[in-house]
Amino acid sequence: MGYDVAVEVDFVRQVVEQLHIEPCCIIGHSFGGWVASAYSLKYPNSVSSLVLAAPAGILDDSCCGQYDALGLLL
Repeated sequence: MGYDVAVEVDFVRQVVEQLHIEPCCIIGHSFGGWVASAYSLKYPNSVSSLVLAAPAGILDDSCCGQYDALGLLL
């Protein structure tokens, strides 16, 4: 079973909505950096700031095309 950024983004969205914490600061470390970036791109009005700490996997070619916009963050 592999990691799925879209599934994790949906999970973060559910947490943010349930806790009524919009806009919020999103912090991502390692794989979480990829998730935080993707969440910020999908829900820009939900994010007041984005912190990436040693983000991993953003340049992973297995998802070419799906997250091209993340290249702007590097």
